[in-house]
Amino acid sequence: MVFLHKRLASIAVFLSVIFLMGCDATSPGGDVQRTNMNAPVLLAPLEDKAMMSTDPFVFRWTSVPEAVGYELEIRDESENQEPLVFRSANPAFTVALEQAGGHTWRVRGFDDLNRVGYWSESRRIDVVSTQ
Repeated sequence: MVFLHKRLASIAVFLSVIFLMGCDATSPGGDVQRTNMNAPVLLAPLEDKAMMSTDPFVFRWTSVPEAVGYELEIRDESENQEPLVFRSANPAFTVALEQAGGHTWRVRGFDDLNRVGYWSESRRIDVVSTQ
């Protein structure tokens, strides 16, 4: 019984990782499939909120009725690199950002066919180094 319970827990973790790593639904041409789903409204953190790099940010937004999950995008303003993208089944996500400086964040929902809705507005946050 313990083995079965551990096995089911392993499967649940695996499926969670697959869900979080999921990609946008794409058409044969590689374009992202979109839906007319409304954009979430950002709740927290507020514009220009400053946090220490050791403190996790709690990102929150309004839920969208058609969404089965959300993509949170965090972009570092000082680097020309790919943004961090996280997926969440809930309208909140907690993450610590180690790179000091300005960042912008935004959110969009996706439906059960993995089609994405409109992006929310972007907000700026500051990460202050503890060193």
